[in-house]
Amino acid sequence: MKISTKNISFCKNDISFTNYIELWYKIDSSDELIAKRALLPRLLLSTSKKYSNASDMDRAKTLHYILNNQSGTGIVGNCKFFKFSFEIPQKRKIKDVDLLKSLEFMLDIIYHPNVKDDEFVEYDDKLKILKSNMEHIAKDKVDATIEKLNALLDEDGSLTNYLYHHQDQLEQLTSKEEYEFYKTVVNQKPFIFLFGNEELKESEAFFQKYFAKYSDIEVDVERENHYLTLHNQVQEIEETKPYHESLLFLIYKVENMKEEDEKYLMLIKDLLTYKSTNLLHKKLRTEKKLVYHTSCILEVKHGSLAIVGGIHRDNKEEMMDAVNELFESFCDEDKIKELLPNLHEEYECDLIRNLDSKSYMRNEFLDKYFNIAKTDKEIIEELKTITALELKEFMKRLKLDYIYFLRGEEDAR
Repeated sequence: MKISTKNISFCKNDISFTNYIELWYKIDSSDELIAKRALLPRLLLSTSKKYSNASDMDRAKTLHYILNNQSGTGIVGNCKFFKFSFEIPQKRKIKDVDLLKSLEFMLDIIYHPNVKDDEFVEYDDKLKILKSNMEHIAKDKVDATIEKLNALLDEDGSLTNYLYHHQDQLEQLTSKEEYEFYKTVVNQKPFIFLFGNEELKESEAFFQKYFAKYSDIEVDVERENHYLTLHNQVQEIEETKPYHESLLFLIYKVENMKEEDEKYLMLIKDLLTYKSTNLLHKKLRTEKKLVYHTSCILEVKHGSLAIVGGIHRDNKEEMMDAVNELFESFCDEDKIKELLPNLHEEYECDLIRNLDSKSYMRNEFLDKYFNIAKTDKEIIEELKTITALELKEFMKRLKLDYIYFLRGEEDAR
């Protein structure tokens, strides 16, 4: 799907009393820039050249009716973008709002950051915070285990292409290099998305004039899948840690995984975790009383499903047996036929509730714009077509592939 910065995209929303503006800048997705991409959002929007401390900036945002603002990276298919978003009230709510002045302020703080001698003034402080966040993940029992599993399962870098797995880059990075990276990000014409009422239309001419010095960019956005390879035999790793609680991860993959199989993985996760069914908690906690907590992690683009349980170290085999029983029950057509209507009803309730959500409307618009992902409504309609027989046939190809057991040494009882 080819997209271009030539046209500004407008999504009309008369339900909300705020207007939402997003600027998307295409950025290099290479792994060598992971640290730079991770650090940059922390250096922007909280201060600027004109407003060099946070309190002054907050007052200025209030005066210019900036209700919310964010910056950060986003991924669509094979492309990465750096995004700025701003939310301002509509004139029908606050008559004194001057849209163009708010936009001028917005662009001023984007294009005139808090920099001195080509270095970010707050670089050292923000770098320390980012490193501290990485240390927090490393000390967290569940988060650290998930990251270790991602490294073990990774086949092409797609499970480890973020900062936690590339922290060494932070040690080599300098403030001047970060500023040079920032300039490559913003010195181009962005994709502009406007979400709100008709008064936003007056901003189109403003943006076209502001970015007139930049050439239009055309980007070819394509869907990416990174389906993991199913091993010939189940892989098993056990480690011991000084914890009271033990953690068991059971990772399932699909034999000969294809894109059309993704809907079955989604349905399985929903059967396991949705309120109307909640089969995972019912089986492992309510019925068997085996877990302190349990969850399900779905990686659709990798074709994997993980069942996670916090357990006593002696309950490993029992939990594995219980999960196996649970998955075997998915081959019981009569049972699945009983569950599906309630699940479908919950889908519809969620969809109706989301229709009034600003974020839902934005996401649906963007899904249609990029045209590589289905909207929530399309996904729900697809899930509702799956029959109990089709699910039964799919379960024959869902295989346990990896067992990771973090055994707690301390007595939990």
